[in-house]
Amino acid sequence: MIAVLAEKREQAKKLAAPFASEEKGGYITVSSCPTFPNGALITWALGHLVSLEEPEAYDPKYKNWSFATLPIVPDSFKYSIIKSKSKQFGIVKRIINQPNISEVIILPTQVEKGNL
Repeated sequence: MIAVLAEKREQAKKLAAPFASEEKGGYITVSSCPTFPNGALITWALGHLVSLEEPEAYDPKYKNWSFATLPIVPDSFKYSIIKSKSKQFGIVKRIINQPNISEVIILPTQVEKGNL
């Protein structure tokens, strides 16, 4: 089964429109068809679901802005889930981690009319 991740719900709905599909809480199921022989799950990201941590998450000395501490270049970046979007993040995570998902397609932000 294929999982498709769109940026927004409207983009996901447009993708699912030509197929026999059903919208559920946070995703759309697409029935088996020639395009998706094993069906598909289409979900969306509501724009950004995660963000970079604030500088003080790396080191408390970065809490107060100072030229002396710039540039801030961590060894690795830390991320956090945007609280207002945590439910959708959980849906996306659950879908792409399902054992029956063999492929994940991530749609670009903008898709030209006719190429959706």
